[in-house]
Amino acid sequence: MISLNKELDNITPLSDLFFHSCFYSVFLPVVNYYEGNMFWFLVSIVAPYQCYSENGRCSVYMDYIQVELIPDLLNKQGLTMCSQKRDDDITDTISKSIEEDTPVIIRIDTYYWPGHKDYLKDHNKHYILICGFHSQQSEFTVMDQEVSDGINYGFRRVSMSTLIQSYYGGFDFFLEDSLDTVFVVKRTGNVSKVSHNTIIETYNCNLALYSEQFSNGHHVLEDFAERFVVLLEAQAIDNYDDVITGFNDISNFKSAEVYINRILYGELSAQCIESKNIHEKWTIIRSLIARYMYSGRVNNPRKVLEYIQEIVVSEKCLLMKAY
Repeated sequence: MISLNKELDNITPLSDLFFHSCFYSVFLPVVNYYEGNMFWFLVSIVAPYQCYSENGRCSVYMDYIQVELIPDLLNKQGLTMCSQKRDDDITDTISKSIEEDTPVIIRIDTYYWPGHKDYLKDHNKHYILICGFHSQQSEFTVMDQEVSDGINYGFRRVSMSTLIQSYYGGFDFFLEDSLDTVFVVKRTGNVSKVSHNTIIETYNCNLALYSEQFSNGHHVLEDFAERFVVLLEAQAIDNYDDVITGFNDISNFKSAEVYINRILYGELSAQCIESKNIHEKWTIIRSLIARYMYSGRVNNPRKVLEYIQEIVVSEKCLLMKAY
């Protein structure tokens, strides 16, 4: 018999860490909930720089490469993930899972999600974690971004009708989408502990494995900087959304790299200091371009080129420490 109300304890949002996508922001707390090691997932994605080249677009972004798949990493820790493309009775599935002390990740359409910047404006895929239900109030407790596009997550209650509409509404819009939309992680036995040294070795091996892609990415970034500064000087940038989206993505990932290097090597390590330097420079570049968007000009555009050239030098030094 399913209870009227239930909340799962010991689920904690990540603090000041946004890694790769909103899926990871709700998935990694689930790994922690089962006392798994989330760092194995953090070090199993590498991201060289890449640049848009078609249709005259001039923007740079992170090219995420999944070195080892999520199911394989879960299996190594005594965990497994069940997923499905569509659940025709999503509220029943959620209630039964939570009754079994199992949180549920679902994909929703932000168009139907109150509080999101896309609400009743744009259709976009978004992932939330459901960790409680309240049958008498017809509400669920969800973990989600406290502010749209923010990196901090918290808990709030949403009505059953809102959850149903935001889940099934996505199928009406994303008609050709064949991706899974419901994810449940469970134990398969005792959770296997992963040593700190194993995580470091995995991280360094993955970076070395894609050394050629990183080298190409550095050339891509340098070429982008040369072209981008010319456009800045001519006040000829017309793809603001591309540029800012790319810079935001880079800044978030570089912030995550600071977090990874701090935990793996320590606050005062050369790796952590170098990654902080890279992140700080990207933050400055992003603010300069944001100012350009509002004022139409940047004082000393060549400074952007200098910052990116310095970033490339720092990136190469950081990678040399891993090889």
